[in-house]
Amino acid sequence: MVKDCKMLKGLPKDFYELRDIETLFLSGCSRFENFVKDIREMTSLKTTVVSGTAIS
Repeated sequence: MVKDCKMLKGLPKDFYELRDIETLFLSGCSRFENFVKDIREMTSLKTTVVSGTAIS
């Protein structure tokens, strides 16, 4: 869970290699803009919460 990280714009490329993450919370990370295409590699990811980000 990442919450209220106002300076976070994106996730490091290595993060997308974590295959066992099922839920990703980025709530309140107001500068978070987008995911890279490598998010497709996160095969266990079922839920993302992006409220309060630049995505939503």
